Amino acid sequence: MIALDLFAGHGWGVACQRLGIEEYGVEIMPEAVATREANGMRTVYHDVLEGLEVPDDVVEAYENCGPMFVWEDAPVLTNYTTLIASPPCQTFSMAGGGAGRKALDDVLEAIREKAYLDPAALRAFGEKHDPRTALVLTPLAHVARDTPTYVVFEQVPPVLPVWEACADEMRRWGYSAWTGNLQAEMYGVPQTRKRAVLIARADGIEAAPPVPTHSRYYSREIG
Repeated sequence: MIALDLFAGHGWGVACQRLGIEEYGVEIMPEAVATREANGMRTVYHDVLEGLEVPDDVVEAYENCGPMFVWEDAPVLTNYTTLIASPPCQTFSMAGGGAGRKALDDVLEAIREKAYLDPAALRAFGEKHDPRTALVLTPLAHVARDTPTYVVFEQVPPVLPVWEACADEMRRWGYSAWTGNLQAEMYGVPQTRKRAVLIARADGIEAAPPVPTHSRYYSREIG
């Protein structure tokens, strides 16, 4: 199984190593890229939008040449089994300034208008809003172009309406899709963060959330 890991960081990469998944990351932060390299993780390119700007005829020409090809001296990955995406959360997080939350209606309208299919439109959207807000649309653009069999998106809870709109698009393309909020501690992660998740698959099996391995955490006062 080959995975393209957008906004890679390290977390998904660790999971892929343990599961035997061949992960290729896209990561712009030099420190994160260096950490990935030190831990045996591959970073194929840095700017997610640059990866989408490869012309369609070039992608089609290389579609039977293995998972990765080089275009204009840069490696590009388009033939992969699984797409993983955890876009930047700062503009949507309750701890941030809220630019993404304020632009939520525009993000949903961009999905309805299929602006995600045009990298130039995504760059223009980022110039109008916060560039990080526009990045939440790029995972759907990769699904539309590359049609991976398995898809997982993850973000903070305010992004759930975006994932629901993405799921509606994918269902029209033949995917089975599930969206919802998951509690980190219910899967053995030592924190109580809640995350909005989209899971989709095109292998004929109904998409579903992972089965919890731990109990939900309930705070209580002692004493």
